[in-house]
Amino acid sequence: MLKIENIDVYYGAIHAVKNVSFEVGEGEIVALIGANGAGKSTTLKSILGMVHPDAGDVNVFGMDYAANERAIRRELGVVLGGIDFYPKKKIRVITDVTRRFYDNWDEGKYRHYLNLFAIDEEKRVDQLSSGMKV
Repeated sequence: MLKIENIDVYYGAIHAVKNVSFEVGEGEIVALIGANGAGKSTTLKSILGMVHPDAGDVNVFGMDYAANERAIRRELGVVLGGIDFYPKKKIRVITDVTRRFYDNWDEGKYRHYLNLFAIDEEKRVDQLSSGMKV
């Protein structure tokens, strides 16, 4: 599902990620553990195309991320904590925009999770608890 080979990321003269390689198979769960500044977030950002590695390869679903970014993003779901996108927007408005990016948006599954976590689409992001935001 995910294969990272020899990723290097530089922020100016700082070598933020050095020679990181690992694989994640279907159904596996992986945790990145390390000290502050070890490169965990930068590695994740490299996988998601939020930071472009200076060296190495990222393959997702068996495809090169750089060459297939658009196709991969349509199939990839990510949950980030601690980030407040559009705090004054209602959940419904954010969802209306977000669903347009996914050809295979599953409205039933979306509604299932809204109900499961008791999230009111008419609330603004800044009205949600930290857990609900995630």
